[in-house]
Amino acid sequence: MRGSPTAKLSFVLALGLSASLGLIAATPALAQSGGDQGPVPLLRLPMSPADEPAASPAPTKGAPQGIEEESLSGVGADARGVLDPGSGGLGADLWAGTTRPVAERLVALLPGRSSAAGLDLARSLLLSTARAPKNGPGHEGLLMAARVTALWRLGDAEAAVRLSEVVPGTQEGPLARPAVEARLAAGQTEAACRLAGAARRAEPFWQKLAAVCALAEGNEAPANLALAVLREQGEDDPAFFALAERLAGLSVPLPDSLPAPSLLHGVLYRLLEAPLPEDALGFAAPGWLLALAAENPGLEPERRLAVAERAVAAGALAPARLRTLYGMVELSPEERQMAPEAVPATSRGRAILVQRAGAETLPAPRAVLWEKALTAAAGSPAGDALAAALEPELAELTASIDLVWAAVPIAQGLYAAGRPDLGVTWFATASSWTRARDTARDAAARLLPYTRLAGQPSHWTPDALENWQTATAHAPETADHAAATLLALLASVGQMPTAGDRLLTLSAERQPAEVPSALVLGDLARAAAAGRRGETVALALIALGPEGGRAEPAVVATVIEALRKVGLEAAGRRLAIEAARAAGA
Repeated sequence: MRGSPTAKLSFVLALGLSASLGLIAATPALAQSGGDQGPVPLLRLPMSPADEPAASPAPTKGAPQGIEEESLSGVGADARGVLDPGSGGLGADLWAGTTRPVAERLVALLPGRSSAAGLDLARSLLLSTARAPKNGPGHEGLLMAARVTALWRLGDAEAAVRLSEVVPGTQEGPLARPAVEARLAAGQTEAACRLAGAARRAEPFWQKLAAVCALAEGNEAPANLALAVLREQGEDDPAFFALAERLAGLSVPLPDSLPAPSLLHGVLYRLLEAPLPEDALGFAAPGWLLALAAENPGLEPERRLAVAERAVAAGALAPARLRTLYGMVELSPEERQMAPEAVPATSRGRAILVQRAGAETLPAPRAVLWEKALTAAAGSPAGDALAAALEPELAELTASIDLVWAAVPIAQGLYAAGRPDLGVTWFATASSWTRARDTARDAAARLLPYTRLAGQPSHWTPDALENWQTATAHAPETADHAAATLLALLASVGQMPTAGDRLLTLSAERQPAEVPSALVLGDLARAAAAGRRGETVALALIALGPEGGRAEPAVVATVIEALRKVGLEAAGRRLAIEAARAAGA
């Protein structure tokens, strides 16, 4: 399919707007879904009653920096949270205009992995203190249970634990299992077992957990009893039995394959400090599993490092932890002396360059090594993870004309790490020397789009796109697609490209990628137009899927426009920068 970026974006929007009905039907037992089931299929959903545009769709900078006590007094579990508007929450009216079944189902449909910007957006949605939807049938506590489950599945188990703690009596009701799962995913096995002690039921999950808790405490008798009960009930989970018996000290081989591990499988691997099978950490691995595997010393070091990079790119592992893991790699004498250009573009290669840069005391030698590492990984999730891990060190490097040759990877890394305030200093330095040095001119041309995506003051001249194309020097087979992506993203954040710019990319080839259901895009457009903030954010995350800001560019642009309509421009800009880096812009 060939056409301009505007045509491509219009095509995707048209698909969404052509859907006249919503997504899904009723929500069955969300709290009990946990992490043991596959993705929930998209079904048909009754739309929220009001589709007309709202007068005030989102909070402004002048909004109250907290929730009024009287507005949420006597709230139930579903309204509780840990973020108010002053701390990143989306406001008490987050779910205004959305029915309870729709809210519950949308939260349950959130993907199990996203990007760092996507997970930040999900945190704002799921951790917000907000009035629960009052209209429509529903069970008190199901929405909270879905929120806790979504958080730990995405990889932020500690936030899920914090959220579960705001509700008293979590050992009862819909939150019982999600509260336990959150602690298991966070590595708090002892706390999870204590909480489960008052909540154990007859379902297989609780019987399995009883065995895991007993084995973790070294009590083999109750563990064997629980395993025997499971076998009598006909539980078909050979991997769980093998792992449990191995933890009990039996000489049982570990599973050779485990394409869809459950949370309890992951916990057993962590307790055993054993490496997960290769297929367990494939492309579809959820955020919680990546975070868990990154902390498993049983993984081979280079494999663990690669998993940690994926976890940071998904927002499921703290960047500082990745920086520590880079430092833990043992380098050979040859690796310590290797020329930077000879270092391979692998996880281990990045560890080599990071360690050697850390040993340098002067800015220029450090910049040489960082430039090599960041450039080699540019456009990949590993590149975003590396930038996030290096952010404190990159922030200490002062932009100067002497280092302008490294301005592009360093500034782009800072933008990716959420530091546009520092990224723009490299653009300003390069811009002031464009007439004197070719490297400065090219750096300014390549960084100009990032200043626009970040909402910073800059001037888009008639030849800006052509200068950018010349400076990036993309291969012919990718140049038009990269330009089309950039223009679509600029348009989505309100920086509409000129007619001349659009003509330069009329032949852009669209890359094959998954596009979300037209129902999702249609519901997203309607929710944003009506100012239903919570619904818009949830549908945006569903549309982006597990790749977050690295999803199909036209979809990312559609999502950004929807977020702008409900006042979430900053979140949209972060997604735009992720998408620009993924496209090689």
